[in-house]
Amino acid sequence: AGGVQLGASSEAFRPAGETEQAPSGRAAAAGDNGALTHELQEAVVVRAGRGARLALRWMSKLVVFRVVVDIVFYGTHLLLHRNVWMYKNIHKRHHEHATTDIRTNYHFHPVDLFLESAWPMLWGVAAARVATGPVSRLQLAWLMATLAWHQTGTHLGRAVPVVSWLPPLGPLVGDGRGAEFHEVHHRRKGCNYGITQWIDGLMGSRRMLRDIQ
Repeated sequence: AGGVQLGASSEAFRPAGETEQAPSGRAAAAGDNGALTHELQEAVVVRAGRGARLALRWMSKLVVFRVVVDIVFYGTHLLLHRNVWMYKNIHKRHHEHATTDIRTNYHFHPVDLFLESAWPMLWGVAAARVATGPVSRLQLAWLMATLAWHQTGTHLGRAVPVVSWLPPLGPLVGDGRGAEFHEVHHRRKGCNYGITQWIDGLMGSRRMLRDIQ
C-alpha cells in the first residue's frame, strides 16, 4: 500500500510543483524541416556522385572505342588504297562516286562494307571492354549509333554542323568540315584516309578543299 503502481503517469515521479514543458509547434516543425532538408541534401549529393561516375564510365568507353576505331579504320582504308588488287576488286566500287552524296554511304562492295564498318567497330568494342570493363547492350547501341551517325554524315557532300572533327560532340563544336574532309578524299584519293581528321593530321595526310584548289 502507498507504493507507486505500475503504469502510473510520469507525473508520479516529478517533484511537486514541476510540470512537463511541451515543445512549441513552430520549434518542432523547424526541427523536422531541418532534418528533412539535410536528408535531401545528402540524397542529392549521393545521386550526383553516382551520376558523375556513370557519365565518366560511359565517356571513357566512348573515348577508347573512338580512338581504336579511328586507328583501325585508317590502317584498313590505307591498305585498300595501297594494295592494287584490293583497290581494283574491293574498294574501287566505292570510289565510283567522285563526289559524295547520301547514296555514297551504300555504294560498297560487301567485303569493303565489312572491312570499313564492322571490322573497326569490333576492335573498338573489344578495346573498350578490356580497358573499361563490360559493355552493356545499351552502351553498345550508343557506341554504334555515334559511329554510324558520323560515317553517314561524312558522305553527305555538304557541310553539316553536327558532323565535325570531334564526334560525338558535333552539336557543340560542329563546323561542318567532317563532310568536306571526306569529300576531298573522294576527289583526290591520296589523302584523308581516316574517318575523323586527327589521325591524318598526325600522319601528314590531311587535306582540305583550300589545299587542293
